[in-house]
Amino acid sequence: MDQLDQLERIAKLISLHLTGDIGQEDQVALDQWIHSSERNKDIFNRITDAESLAAALRELQNTDTEGGLFLVKQRIAEEDQKPKRRVVGLWFQIAAAASIVFILSIGGYFLLHKPGVQQYSVNAKNDIAPGGNKAILVLANGKQIILTAAKNGLLSQQGSVAVNKTADGQLVYNNANPKSEIKHPNSEITYNTMITPRGGTYSVTLSDGTKVWLNDVSSIKYPTAFTGKERDVEITGEAYFEVAHNPNKPFRVTVAGQTVEVLGTHFNINAYPEEGPIRTTLLEGKVKVTRNGQTATLLPGQQAQAGISSINVFDHADTEQATAWKDGFFRIDNSDLPTIMRQVERWYDVTVVYQGKIPSVHFSGEMRRNVEASKLLHMLSFFDIHYQIQGRTIIVSPQ
Repeated sequence: MDQLDQLERIAKLISLHLTGDIGQEDQVALDQWIHSSERNKDIFNRITDAESLAAALRELQNTDTEGGLFLVKQRIAEEDQKPKRRVVGLWFQIAAAASIVFILSIGGYFLLHKPGVQQYSVNAKNDIAPGGNKAILVLANGKQIILTAAKNGLLSQQGSVAVNKTADGQLVYNNANPKSEIKHPNSEITYNTMITPRGGTYSVTLSDGTKVWLNDVSSIKYPTAFTGKERDVEITGEAYFEVAHNPNKPFRVTVAGQTVEVLGTHFNINAYPEEGPIRTTLLEGKVKVTRNGQTATLLPGQQAQAGISSINVFDHADTEQATAWKDGFFRIDNSDLPTIMRQVERWYDVTVVYQGKIPSVHFSGEMRRNVEASKLLHMLSFFDIHYQIQGRTIIVSPQ
């Protein structure tokens, strides 16, 4: 068991211990770890003596242990770094990089208050709501349908393909004559385009059964039916694909001069221009990434970062981080403030303005995306960073 797995295991045991849910076998394992060294005993005593931490974990007892687990993990890391550190609300300062951890359990937003820590509040009228299920569908004839406002059911009939909006807010293309995609490879191809604005995500099931999720400020152009020898789509921004397997008809995604070719697989493409190289992360299957004459083949767990003149492949990619947006989370790993704020701008449809020098702090952790902007920004106050919300502008400055 490596160090990370050991931390995960011990964090879970301490979390169960504090909530009173630990079983006999787990208690024995925890006792063995505690008594294996004086350092472990010291770490355990500090964690369990923290009244604010214990109170938070008791609150989490009636929801789930994930929030408590994440909190305890970071507390262990904190205590293992130096003899003593200051607890600052929900966010713990850990290690020299000043990383943070977001904690938002299924049960809601849990905040540990500590006397002497400055808190910031935002008038509800001035707060900014998170994004949601929003997109515009552009049909082949140029007609635009605002999907958020459209009623559930049939939106359009295009040849043999019916375009439906489901009750759970998804777009589905149903081909009444799927054999036509095989029998008529040279028939005319008609295209639709789905566009998500700032603060919008949406999903679509294409006529072949491929499922696509679009992140905010993104688009996908696709045929209403795949009548050719290949299944070709074009995207901008960020999209996650679960491609229907068809060995006789390769699926290709084109974005900013890059092509990803697959037969059937799950992968994410992040191609926001402001985020640098195009990042293609593979979860299942196998893909070939091509850009400007350079080619790389990815296996599950790998990520390709395609620049102008080269493609770099990285093993052991953080696939959860790459797809967290699809599952409704912000998930960051040692990211600087501008990187986080670019996500804030897109998701909350705001403009971020910096006053003074941009603080050189880095952050790690995750938080649900369905919270108001103030709850996400609240973390900044613990790093001597001040924020103000003025209309749809967020002003960030050192305190």
